[in-house]
Order: sequence, then C-alpha cells, then structure tokens
Amino acid sequence: MRDFNLKFDNEKILNLAALFIIIVGIVLRGQVYLHNQGFWGDEIAVILNIIERNNLLDFFKPLDYNQVAPPLFLIFSKIFFELGKLTNQIDFLTLGARFPAFIASILSVPLFYIAALKIANNKPFALLCCTFLSLNPIAINYAQELKQYSTELLFTIILLILFYSYDLKKASTAKTVFAALILSVSPWFSLSSFFIAGGIFFCYFLNSIKNKSVPKNLIILFSIFLLNSVIFYFVFYKPVSDKYFNFMQEFWTFYSLKLNFIEIFKTQMQALMPLAENKLFAFLFLIIGFKMLIINKQYKIFYLTLFVFVALIIASLNDFYPYKARLLLYMLPLVIILYSAFILNVKKEAAEYIAIITMLFITIFSLEFPAIRMIEHKCASKEFYEILKQDENQINLVSLDLGFIEYYGRIDKDFKNKEINTVYFGDDTLYETQIKEALNKLQKGKTYYYSMQSVSGIGEKRSKLIRNSILNNKNFEILKTYDGANSSLNYLIKFKVKN
Repeated sequence: MRDFNLKFDNEKILNLAALFIIIVGIVLRGQVYLHNQGFWGDEIAVILNIIERNNLLDFFKPLDYNQVAPPLFLIFSKIFFELGKLTNQIDFLTLGARFPAFIASILSVPLFYIAALKIANNKPFALLCCTFLSLNPIAINYAQELKQYSTELLFTIILLILFYSYDLKKASTAKTVFAALILSVSPWFSLSSFFIAGGIFFCYFLNSIKNKSVPKNLIILFSIFLLNSVIFYFVFYKPVSDKYFNFMQEFWTFYSLKLNFIEIFKTQMQALMPLAENKLFAFLFLIIGFKMLIINKQYKIFYLTLFVFVALIIASLNDFYPYKARLLLYMLPLVIILYSAFILNVKKEAAEYIAIITMLFITIFSLEFPAIRMIEHKCASKEFYEILKQDENQINLVSLDLGFIEYYGRIDKDFKNKEINTVYFGDDTLYETQIKEALNKLQKGKTYYYSMQSVSGIGEKRSKLIRNSILNNKNFEILKTYDGANSSLNYLIKFKVKN
C-alpha cells in the first residue's frame, strides 16, 4: 500500500492568502463605493466648493462652508467630477467626485502589504497587517466619501515604503531629489503627512547624532522638504488659518486630548477588534506593540511611530490638531503594525499558521461590516431629493442641514425651479424644550417634510430627538414615515400641522 505524505507549501499558501485578502479588501471597498449613497453634510460642503471653483488654482485658496482639504486632492476630485458630468447622470457625478478617494483606498491595501514586508521581511507579519487594514470598517467606509481621509491613509503607506526603500547613505543625488519630491508633494495631498515626514526626519537626524555625521543626502533631502514647507505655509496654511482660526480652534478644542488622554488609543484600536472597546486593553496592547518592536530590533518603525504619537499628543493638547477618529485615519497603518508586532516573536512555522488562521477568522467575522456601516450612516440625501422631486405640490421642509437642497439645485435645473420653503433648525435648537418650541411655531394646515442629514455623535442624537418630537406631537398628523428596508430613510417624515 502506497504511503501518502501530505506536505503543505506554507510559502505558497501565505502568498495565496495575501492575494485573497487583498482581493477581498478591494471588493468590499468597491461594494461601498458602488452603493453610491447620497452626499452627507460635509461632503456637500466640499462638492459645493468643487462646483463653484472652475480655476484649479482656486483650490489652493481657503475653502468656503467651514471646510479644509488638501488642494491636490480637491483638484483630482474636480477633474473626475467634471468627467462624470459628461454622462448627464447624477449618479456618475457622485461616483466621479469620490473616485480619487476610492482609488486611494484600494491602492492602500496591496501597498500596505508591500510596506509591511519591507519593514520586517516577514510574510506572516505582512499578512496580518494587510488583513487588519483590508477588513477595517472605518478604512472601508472612507472609500466612498468625498473626504481626504483615504488619501491620507495612502500617503502614510507611501511614505513608509519610501522610508524603507531609500538608502540615505548609498542613494545617488537623483534618487535623493526624487525622494525629496515625494516627501514634498505629500502634504498637498495629505495634511497629516507632516506628522509622518517629521517622524522620518526624526529617525534620520537621530541616526546622524549617533554616527556624529550628517550625510550630504540628508542635507539635500531636508532642504528641499523645508523649502516646500515654507511655500506650503504661505500659499496654503496661513490663508486657511487666517480665515478659519477661530472656528477651527473651537473645533479642535472640543476634540482635544484634554477631554480624555487614553481616548486616542481606544479611537485607533476599537475598529480592529471588539476587545479594543476597553480603553485599558487598547492602551496596554499598544505598549506591548512598542515593546515587541524593540525586542525584534525594529528600531526605525519604533522611533517613527513613537514620534508620530508624541507629536499628535502635543498638537492635540495645545489645540493644534484634533484627535477625532476620522482625522486620525492616517495613523491606522502604524497602529496596525503595533497590533501585529507580536507575531515577530513567534517561531516561523507557528507564525505562519497563526497568520493564516487569524486572517480566515477575521474575514468571516468582518464580512458584514460594510453593510452595517452603510446602514448606520443614515445618509439619504439622494433618496430624499428624488422623493421631493416627485412631489408636485409646494414643499415645506424642516431640516438640520439644507446643503443638499443647494447641491441638487445646482445640478438639476428642474429641482432648482421647485418652490421649496425651508425651516432650518440651527444651533439655537439644541435641546428638547427648544425643539418643541420651534415645532409649535410651524404654520397650521401646512404639510412638511423633516429630514436628517447629520450622521453621528451629537448631530444624530439631536436628529432622533427631533424625529421623536414630531412623532409624539398631538398637533401633527403623520402622513408618511419611510421606515423599512432602506433604513437610511428612517429619519424622513412627511407630516401635516393640524388646524
């Protein structure tokens, strides 16, 4: 009887697993992108800036509607928005404007695998890193938003690859100039690139102090980047700061680490695993990650990550940069590296099995995340616009955010010509008593729509409060609610004020 000796080629299995998880990550991002939900409040503010600016140089000027975004990201969004116009289809306008963010998101997945391989030359480690990013619900969600956060994530990864590919001592002058140009262009796409670039230069100068000499290439690299930073300051940062300093100071103060120092660790970790909802666990796991990097002599990524964390903490404590989750997406690759660093201390064969099993488990556990995110986002501006467009009567609208009326009026002449009377619930209707007073002032005998445009946090709580106040008001006749399969319309109500 013949003996069968079944052997697994773990190298091939790891390669196939990496290819699989990269494809899964791209497919999930494609799923949320093609879902093509309507723009929410901040996106509408950005798209209105894109529509109103026909000269590309205008994107280097401060934006309107309390928005700040890197100019090159906006320029590419503008280009693809204009391409979407050629189809004469509203859906393609949305897809076009979001296309740069989508491309940045899908490129991040394979490039992070490459970056992780360059960092540790360890395939189980690279597979774990790629798995966590590929299936991260927050990273997936921002593949379909007209915001710069996916681009910031991508440029963190690009700069990591540059950091591990560029040899400061051996590189030619041409390669050094090329590396400097990549470092210099990054802030124009990603404002947070300054943190990563700062970490890279911190490592270079630390090594120079250790060796008691400053390489010529470092002088060239830093000089070009410094010159670009000065240009960036006067061309972009200072005008934006002059326009929005008071507004942004209030925003950044609200999201300052002064509220809760440990919150930054939870914010970065909670999307990776459920246990990270525990702040102490999140903090301890990051400390363990730093320790694992030191044990395995991964000093470059250790010092870079440490610098970025410390720089962000200092910036946040001084109200220069908020720690709000979406504004920290650029740090996700660094957090994932810390989260995955334990496997570097595991023997090769065991590490291979751990990485593959973990990848399969998290894939099965995470597959429904994108659908959950889309439902929770509760943004139905597109659906609401379609409902209002079909209503042939005069429209009376109660809303927290009227930006979508402005946007769809810009791209649809028939909608622009509709008679729409609006009642805006601003910051003077924050509390239940104020909301009830505002609702009681609505004209008797008239029919109103109520829409929610806020998507999370205080805005969502306030939207629920208004919705419940309408549903429970005895003076209102509820004509229609839009609960059901499309849960993004749960906050749309059509009601009549009784005589």
